[in-house]
Amino acid sequence: MKKLIFGIGNNDANYAVSPRVGGIYKRCPFYMSWQNMFMRCYSDKYHAATAYSGCSVAKEWHSFMAFRDWMRKQDWQGKELDKDVLVEGNKVYSAATCVFVDKTTNHLLLNNASARGGLPVGVTWKEGRYQASVRSGGRLEHLGLFDTPAEAHAEWRKAKAVMFWQASKKQSDPRVVAALQTRSLKLIAGI
Repeated sequence: MKKLIFGIGNNDANYAVSPRVGGIYKRCPFYMSWQNMFMRCYSDKYHAATAYSGCSVAKEWHSFMAFRDWMRKQDWQGKELDKDVLVEGNKVYSAATCVFVDKTTNHLLLNNASARGGLPVGVTWKEGRYQASVRSGGRLEHLGLFDTPAEAHAEWRKAKAVMFWQASKKQSDPRVVAALQTRSLKLIAGI
């Protein structure tokens, strides 16, 4: 009997997921993605530093081989597993809610709630005013200083809407295109 991952995930693989090849362990990419998903959902240590608290893995994916069968059918190489681009705010990893997206697109979805305190997303307090900022290409882009949090947040929404729309044009999965364009339109509408 193999050890359960985080007491839940069953490594039911019929092959070695970390074989030693030429003195180096080669981890199966399917297994790495599956194991990392469980870590995000069930590791207390991981939850202390991230916003994954309350996330879970659907029962059908408690089986590694079931997850592997799904992943093999996806466009996954060079991409990250995402649970909430298709279903905004989703907390459950499942075949119906997950998709693989490039790192840049995946990072567009971050809102850094813990870093901004009680201010709206995209807004921080700086020099007696409210600063609007958006993360673009790994770097923080400052959009200006404003008198109210609402003004700063509106500027953030405009910039983020453009970023979502531009990202949608680079996607091959029509579900991701539609989800990103919907988010863009919602940001413009202030929803």
